[in-house]
Amino acid sequence: MSVTRARFQRLMYSGLEELIHHSFREKEPQWQNFVRSKSSSKAFEEDYSIAGVQTFGLVEENEETPEDEYVPGRSKRYDYDCYKLMMGFSKKMIMDNKVGLHSDRARELGFSGRQTMEMIAVGPYADSFDSTVTGPDGVELCDAAHPNIRGGTQSNIEASPGDPSVLTIRSALENFRRFLDETGVRRLSIEPEQISVPPEQMFDAQEVMQSAGRPDTANRATNVIKGKLQVKVWDHLPSTTRWWVTASPGRLKIKFFIRSSLSMDTFEDENTEMNWVRGQFATAIGFSHWLGVWGVNAT
Repeated sequence: MSVTRARFQRLMYSGLEELIHHSFREKEPQWQNFVRSKSSSKAFEEDYSIAGVQTFGLVEENEETPEDEYVPGRSKRYDYDCYKLMMGFSKKMIMDNKVGLHSDRARELGFSGRQTMEMIAVGPYADSFDSTVTGPDGVELCDAAHPNIRGGTQSNIEASPGDPSVLTIRSALENFRRFLDETGVRRLSIEPEQISVPPEQMFDAQEVMQSAGRPDTANRATNVIKGKLQVKVWDHLPSTTRWWVTASPGRLKIKFFIRSSLSMDTFEDENTEMNWVRGQFATAIGFSHWLGVWGVNAT
């Protein structure tokens, strides 16, 4: 699409007092608070998981020591997608408009590019309860039966979902302490650090995490989980009821690879005398493992 004088004739006159366009501030990027960001120079990225040895067994006198070995697991490949958008102005439009709208094109495309990255990054969370969007283990990010490589299953969803409350958040914190590695028998230390919520859940989450006393009772009970999680609000989460307790982004296996950062270039079509600004970036998004995420599907 191109911008010509015929579509924006009001911009040709000096009587225009204000063009209401970038009068409002853009939100700061939020996606870095929820996914693991990594730069890349490769054609693709790949993760591979294995299961370690099992726990020790009792050996009687004169018995041989049992053997064990690593067990091969599953792989996750990240392929890059390229995103582009451009905007053109006619030569006459650039010459005649009084507000310099053409000089704002890079900023406009940058705004849209950053918003696009937010919508891409939110994908693993938006699809975390969708059985058609699966990870390397064959199930969705949040599921009641994640298969371990060496047998058995684990859950990372709340059995009694509801809004963020003392009881539901306590349940998440307790279950984090029950996580096992791919052997299905060895406990893992994965510290929950944040509760990720949509705007509609932020006050409930803040009330629980910041109150000195329990907000769910009139009794003078201490809120023992006060301050144990940071409340992170993501305005791009499509659901108004789903929320997650997670480890820090740096420890998650939800990965957002950036092969090519958002950049702009300009060029001109000599035949039409259209002046173009083009923005583009290349990314890959997905998850290699579910550990570090506890989901609450409060639909």
